[in-house]
Amino acid sequence: MAKIRQLCYTCAHRSRIDRFADAGRFAAPGTAFPGSPTEKSMRIDETPQDHIRTLGGETKALYVLDDNGRYTTARTTGWEVEEIVLNQVIEDFRAKAEEARRRVLAGETSPIEYYMYRNWMDPLTLAQAMGLFRWQVRRHFRPAVFARLSETRLRAYARLFHIDVPTLKTLKEDP
Repeated sequence: MAKIRQLCYTCAHRSRIDRFADAGRFAAPGTAFPGSPTEKSMRIDETPQDHIRTLGGETKALYVLDDNGRYTTARTTGWEVEEIVLNQVIEDFRAKAEEARRRVLAGETSPIEYYMYRNWMDPLTLAQAMGLFRWQVRRHFRPAVFARLSETRLRAYARLFHIDVPTLKTLKEDP
């Protein structure tokens, strides 16, 4: 696999990359690879300025191509498509949090799963933030394992979720 990666980043071996593409491992022959100069990139005059609500009047930077074909930064007030997708993701996390809350109250999972979704995280993101493996975080979802977690580990979860340990243990907050 390392050799394949090395070939992908070496322009001298372009024909080998095309053979891998023919085998269905990469982009089809004749198409651009992500990040390559031939890939369609946003030009500076195409920078969206849709004034989306989720940015709250703020701006953010995008990398775009200038008139000379060089990458530069441009300010944007957002893109309507970006806002639609972001709102869908937020709604998905709300639904997952509500389902996790129901499962916590039924004794099927631990409050960690509820607070994870409430804070817009998934098991991988939570594991990275906690310095754990994903399987360890998933194990902490089991109520029996959660009941045996050390006070130190519970404090770490509570600090990450911006709550106190008693709230974490009993799920006192309203949805």
